Amino acid sequence: MLTLEISRTGETKPKINVLKDHGIASETGLPWRNDGRSIKYPHSASPNCQVLPTDGRGQTPLMRPNSGLNWLTSFLDWSVGVGRLFGIPVRLHITLLFLLIPVVSRQAIKPIYALEIAVGMVLSILLHELGHALTAKRYRLTDLLIMLHGFGGYALSSGARTPRQSLVISLMGPAVTFVLGGTLWAVARFGQPMVDPGTEAARQLWLVGYLGSLNLLLGVLNLIPSFPFDGGQALRAILAHRHPDFKAMRAVGHLGLVLSPLLFIYSLIVKDNFIGFFGLIGSIGSLQILMTSGGIRFGEVAEDRRAAKEMEAVKEREKARAAAYQDDVDKRRREREEQERLRKLLGE
Repeated sequence: MLTLEISRTGETKPKINVLKDHGIASETGLPWRNDGRSIKYPHSASPNCQVLPTDGRGQTPLMRPNSGLNWLTSFLDWSVGVGRLFGIPVRLHITLLFLLIPVVSRQAIKPIYALEIAVGMVLSILLHELGHALTAKRYRLTDLLIMLHGFGGYALSSGARTPRQSLVISLMGPAVTFVLGGTLWAVARFGQPMVDPGTEAARQLWLVGYLGSLNLLLGVLNLIPSFPFDGGQALRAILAHRHPDFKAMRAVGHLGLVLSPLLFIYSLIVKDNFIGFFGLIGSIGSLQILMTSGGIRFGEVAEDRRAAKEMEAVKEREKARAAAYQDDVDKRRREREEQERLRKLLGE
């Protein structure tokens, strides 16, 4: 498969993750390669770049962002490594600073509690992505990386995988989130009667319960069958059992382009910005997938099904024609055998 390396203008050694098409707690399933300096990915993943000559070593063609995106690619490149977990590099993106907005703004709760919630969500997303990454490591995938950003996070891996393995990797993140959310909620639920109301312990238990509820909601929303969420990746893996991966990807993209806007409209009705955020990201992610893989064609699934039926009908006709030919051959053979038998009888 052709891989393309992202490079910022004027640099001979590209840095990590200049352009990123997937995010929000998702395991992409794409054959990423992370060599510590850059991330390589399929050509179809980057529509806003132009192919340039090779880097002089005859290896991988370099890609340079269009001039209008220079500021964006520079901004997306700002991340820092903070260590490793189970041998998996973990990086923090500059957009994590967005989580400090509730801390410094006037909220119904004290800034210290808002900070606790922000830190708790970052740790929750880290555990979510760790579920993806450790599962990928179990399947011996390579170039593992966890990136945490202000809108969630993502886990990268490269290597061949079966649809079943992709499905398991995609679902392990939400599984960790549900277990974590359920545990936190249970601790708060059964711990409240043991403390006096209005005390600091009671407030801390309330924060624990709030984080638990937030994780449960995050787990449910992350299973929406839309890109770039884990639900979309899981459905893609399920469809890939019977269809080409490209067709499965586009089918999920079209489904997400219907469900995500509906979710966004619902969020406007109930006035829930958190749900609206997922609806907006799902709409953008599904639209991006479709526009970089052939455009929006809602009749594509029906066309593919009709083409499959026509192909099946052709195969049936060919099978019937072959069966008729074989029957004719067998009939002629039996006639020759009968004539031969009569000839021998008359000859005797």
